[in-house]
Amino acid sequence: MKEEWKDIPGYEGIYRISNFGRVKSLNYNKTGKEKLLTPKKSFVYDVVCLCFKGKHKYEFIHRLVAKTFIPNIQKKPQVNHKNGDKRDNNVENLEWVTPSENVKHSVRELKHNPRTWSSTPVRCVETGEVFETQSEAAKAYHTSQGAIGNSARRKSGRAGGMHWELL
Repeated sequence: MKEEWKDIPGYEGIYRISNFGRVKSLNYNKTGKEKLLTPKKSFVYDVVCLCFKGKHKYEFIHRLVAKTFIPNIQKKPQVNHKNGDKRDNNVENLEWVTPSENVKHSVRELKHNPRTWSSTPVRCVETGEVFETQSEAAKAYHTSQGAIGNSARRKSGRAGGMHWELL
C-alpha cells in the first residue's frame, strides 16, 4: 500500500495525516516548512498536539486516521484496532464500531476476559491505599469501576478525585 496524505478535517491547510498514521504540520513554527510530528506515548493510544487559532488540543491519532480516511455512514462513536495493537494506526487496522461491537471484538477476536477487568488490584497514588479490586475502590470513592480502570491505565486523569495505578 502506498502512503497517502490528506488534510485533517477541521485543520485543513494546517495539518495532514497519512493512511499509515503519520501526522505532519504544513507550516511548522510559521516557517513555511513541513515537519513530521512525533506522537506522544504517555497514553495507551498515540496522541499528537495540534494547534489551531492559539489553542492546543491533544488528538488521538487513530481517531484522526478514521475521520480522514474511513467513512462513518452509521455514525458509530468508537474506533477499533482490529489487531489489538493500540499503536498500529494504519487505516487497514482501523474500523468504526459501537461500544458493544468494540467489547465483543476484544472478547471474541483478541480473547480478552472481561471478568478480570474489574478484579485487578489498584492503588490510590495520592493516599497509597490499596484495593483488591477496582470495584472496591470505586465504591470507596463513589465513582465507577470503569473510571478507576481508565485512570489506572492512563486513559484518563482522575477518578473519584484521585489518580490510580494497577498493581
